[in-house]
Order: sequence, then C-alpha cells, then structure tokens
Amino acid sequence: MATESLVELIFVIAAVSMVLSLLSRGTEWRFVLAFSGIVLAAVGVALLVVFAYPRETLLVLGTGAMVTGIGWGCAHTRWLAPLGTLRWPARIRRSL
Repeated sequence: MATESLVELIFVIAAVSMVLSLLSRGTEWRFVLAFSGIVLAAVGVALLVVFAYPRETLLVLGTGAMVTGIGWGCAHTRWLAPLGTLRWPARIRRSL
C-alpha cells in the first residue's frame, strides 16, 4: 500500500516538473526540469513494475540478460550466434 502511494507521488512530481519545463523561459531550466521529469517518470515506472509484477520483471530481466550476452558474444553463449545465422540468413531489403 505504501509503495503505491510512493509511486503515485513520484508520478505527480514528474508531471509537475514536465509542466513547469513547458512554462519556464530559460533554456537551461527547461532542460533541467524536463530531464528531471523524465528521470522521475522512469523511476516511477520501474518501481511500479517491480512491485506490481515481480515474477514477470525477473523473467524480462533474465531474457534481456540472455539477449545481451548473445549480442556481446560472451564465452558461454558464443556457440549460439553461428547457429542463428546458419538457419535463418538475414535478408536485407532496400526500400525504394
């Protein structure tokens, strides 16, 4: 219950910060307010996802770690990359 209130408060502060960034006149303050609003919104979404869907969050993080490991060519997953390219060759099509 307390976490939901905390997340809602973070979203309200992020929204107020974004609105103030639209109303301020200096470009430096606009950037600071907009960036802080975006960061607060991202933190709020992350907290909401972690508290609302803990199992799904772990599954998504694990999947992301596997995809990242394959993309970086880690030693333990290096054998997966040639298999994927041999079975399904990438076809690059040019748009007109």
